[in-house]
Amino acid sequence: MRFRSTSRRRPRQTATKPERGHGWNDGVIVTRSIDLGGRRTSLRLEAEFWDALEDIADREGQSLDGLCMRIDAARRALSRAAAVRVHVVEYYLAVSGVASR
Repeated sequence: MRFRSTSRRRPRQTATKPERGHGWNDGVIVTRSIDLGGRRTSLRLEAEFWDALEDIADREGQSLDGLCMRIDAARRALSRAAAVRVHVVEYYLAVSGVASR
């Protein structure tokens, strides 16, 4: 007697990029490869966070890889993606003069 698996794979979803500004979290997740001191790794972030990272890197006169390497070296128990998101928020809070933690 053959048993059929009751679990079925969900079809692979493809995301199209929506127009920005039409609701909460309408950003698409984007995966990019980054170089952390000679070690290639991938990082998945919302497109808005990639835009913010590029802006911060420009303001600081660093490459995107260099900024990610600096964030990675300073991260504690956070995942790499979470550390990047926290850095972006803390950076803009500092620039705006709003006190963070």
